[in-house]
Amino acid sequence: MATCEAIRTLRTVDPSETIDRIANSHEVQRTLRLGDGNVDPNDIAFATRLDAFDFAMEVTRTSLGMCLRATKGSP
Repeated sequence: MATCEAIRTLRTVDPSETIDRIANSHEVQRTLRLGDGNVDPNDIAFATRLDAFDFAMEVTRTSLGMCLRATKGSP
């Protein structure tokens, strides 16, 4: 949880360590156990790739709910 708090408060985190913690987390194992037809194992690999795209998806809360939009460059 310390990593999440560091990210939330804009402190520097070690990307490699963070990716490793996510990829080997209990939640990932639980998700993968859902099996074929429910989850694609590649989703984990895609979710933990660093700077795979030239945009980021920014989520903001609005009065109508959550808004997701692509932003160029680093988030």
